[in-house]
Parts: sequence; structure tokens; C-alpha cells
Amino acid sequence: MALGTFLKHTRAAREAMRAEGYPPEWAEALSAYLACVISKVANYNSTLAKWQPTGNKAGNTFTHWALPMVWDFAENNPLRSCCSSGHTGARLAFWYLDPIAGLAVSVLIVKMSITLLRPNIGILMDERPDTVILDEITAIAQKVLGVRAIDSLRVHRRGSTFTVDVEIAVDSGLTVEQGHQVASEVKRTLLSKIQYTQDVVVHVNPYRPMRICNFAIRK
Repeated sequence: MALGTFLKHTRAAREAMRAEGYPPEWAEALSAYLACVISKVANYNSTLAKWQPTGNKAGNTFTHWALPMVWDFAENNPLRSCCSSGHTGARLAFWYLDPIAGLAVSVLIVKMSITLLRPNIGILMDERPDTVILDEITAIAQKVLGVRAIDSLRVHRRGSTFTVDVEIAVDSGLTVEQGHQVASEVKRTLLSKIQYTQDVVVHVNPYRPMRICNFAIRK
């Protein structure tokens, strides 16, 4: 499938050059170069290409006029510059370039691992969301009709989603049903406007002007 994809785009490149008005000789030359590259990729990147310890390099597939039987194979990555440099250097008898390329690849793998590990540790440890998200939740909840104040706000991580636990203050003269309607509207609004919100739990308290709002954020 990979070789078929390469061939498809090689032919498409030739047709694209012709459509752009390039000289026919250029299109044919590009097709020839790409065909040579595909031939080398197929020869040195098949499951029949063995590793040659003596030359510290990958051997080709067609060692003789028949396909060989092998127990294992060498896996190359010709698309990375450092891997290609090491492979090319090893083939040119500069054996030390291959371990240098391997070290460079190891550094890239470690760097990528650290980059991916840091945000995922925060998710596993239930790290609090960014302050911007907390401020956005507070502002949206306060705009709901009937909400006089936000007494408490807790936001918990659940993998890639959030669970919001908020206490709102409403007029003490409202009935239980009216307070429930305000709470339902707060929940509906937060679920629709805050991205990645899994669930919202709303508690209703009577509004007291002298109450000191407490934004308790779980870490």
C-alpha cells in the first residue's frame, strides 16, 4: 500500500508539472529521480532486508536472484534527516555517524516523552484548571437571570473533561421551585458554553448581602 501511494503521487507530480507548463524534460527527469528513490526505499525497507553487523548498516532485499528467507529484518527510517545521515554515513564507511544518529534520535524521543508527560501528569493528579477557565465559569454563571452571587466554585478534572461544582445565591424570597429553575438554567448554560464540561452540580443558597463569597478551588 505504501509503495502504491508513492507511485500514485510520483505520477501526479509529473502531471502537475505538465499542467503548470514546465518543460517535458523536467517532468521526465523528476519522475526518474522519484522512481529511483522509491526503488531504493523498497530495496532497503522491506521485511527481507537484514542488518549487516560487519558494515553496521542495513542490507538490501535482493542479495541474489531469489528472495531470501530471513528470521528478522532491519527497520530504517529514511524520512528523518538524522537517521538518513547515519545510514548514509555507515554505507560510506563512516561508522561513527550511525551511533551519533542513534543518540540524536534518543534525545528526540526523550524530549517528546517529557513534552507529552507533563500535561498528562496534571490530568492524573486532578490538577486545577487554568484561572482563565475559572473566571469564565464565574462570569457565565453570574449572568444567568436570578443569580445574585457565586458563593463557592470547585472544578475537578475527569481525564480530558471537567466537573463543575458551584454554589449560587438567589433571592431568599424565591420559592423552592423558582430556585430550582435558576439552578437548572445555570447548569444548562455552563454545559452549553464551557467546552469539555462533563457535568455541573449546582447548589442553591439564600442571598445575604453581607456574605463573603468563598471561591474554594480544589487542587
